[in-house]
Amino acid sequence: NEAVRTSTFWLILVAIGVGAGCMTAVFTHVVPMLTDRGLAATQATTVLATFSIVTALWQVGVGYFLDRFARPWIAAPFFLIAVAGLLILDSAASYPMLIFAGTLMGLGLGTEFAILPYFISRYFGVVHYGAISGTVYGVILLIQGLSPYLMGLSFDARGSYGPAVTVIGFGLAFSALLILRLPRFPALRVMPVAAP
Repeated sequence: NEAVRTSTFWLILVAIGVGAGCMTAVFTHVVPMLTDRGLAATQATTVLATFSIVTALWQVGVGYFLDRFARPWIAAPFFLIAVAGLLILDSAASYPMLIFAGTLMGLGLGTEFAILPYFISRYFGVVHYGAISGTVYGVILLIQGLSPYLMGLSFDARGSYGPAVTVIGFGLAFSALLILRLPRFPALRVMPVAAP
């Protein structure tokens, strides 16, 4: 497919692949990260639930912003917001701050889920949408399956989530930078409606 020969395709694949892998690793390890620091399991689960609910709801918000402004860079700040959430999640001692961290992380993951189909359709159209999205989603699912395992290995090796959190923070920032390098969306081509 011609899409694979474009730099835009690879920017999308790497940016969202790395971002999704980072966010999925954190999502999978939220409860053990927090209980390992002495937080009650019920409270840790509530932080995870907040993360999940915000992820689901924020996809609508991102869609609104993309429809209104139609610029790919709209997504980049939310990757950086997720970095802030990650740092709070890793260091905060108070329960309300951990809920706030879950909210920020949910904004990042919700953005991840929302932008991929939008970006593919806007940059490459819908004629080959199935083949392109299947390729991209396949790679991203592999990354999402591997990243939690690697985060667990890091914890087992170091006895701490600190090194993994550092790598994930840099990964999310790298994803934001790649999104900022995406070109503007091509103009939408409106198909004429045949007269009855």
